[in-house]
Amino acid sequence: VARHMETLVQELPGELAQFYGRGKFSSATFFINTLCENWGTGELSYPNYNHECRKFKIPDVRIMAEIFESLGIDFRIMVVVRNALDILLSTTVHRHFESWSSAAKKYIDILEKDMIEGQLLRLDRRFYKCIDYDKLPKVPEDLGEFLNVDDYKSNYTLSGGFKNVFHHARGSAKVSQEQSTYMNRDGHKLYLRLQHRI
Repeated sequence: VARHMETLVQELPGELAQFYGRGKFSSATFFINTLCENWGTGELSYPNYNHECRKFKIPDVRIMAEIFESLGIDFRIMVVVRNALDILLSTTVHRHFESWSSAAKKYIDILEKDMIEGQLLRLDRRFYKCIDYDKLPKVPEDLGEFLNVDDYKSNYTLSGGFKNVFHHARGSAKVSQEQSTYMNRDGHKLYLRLQHRI
């Protein structure tokens, strides 16, 4: 990790200087949590990919904020908050990464120690905004301004862009009869604990 951070600090200013030297932009916003393929893009969720070290595959946004700000680059974070049921169903039922109880315990630990106590609570609240996954495409009206992507000359706003991508509100997850088998008494308690942390 230290080696990658050192490379980033050494090479990023030069890369940005080269980008701005082309004369097209006086400022620009770069989204760094995306997976691009065939000109399409999607956000990555964390912990990412199924692996024995999955729990540790979480970028530390507090350290990233410190590095970028030290280089004179504004760093902003959009936190997408998803309900516990969606998280557990996605991980255990749809993709079969692990058992319900194992996933719930892991996410409780990750949320408390890594993402909330270790990162977000150590950041100035002005660095990040939260959006509710269940309410998409509705997002805070000032989200685009916060991320520096709203273009009032062309009347583009990020909130409007979300509405063009998500044509229907997602709504809250519901448990089918088949999925309810995963929520035995202990599983339901773990689900409630995870939802409480969220």
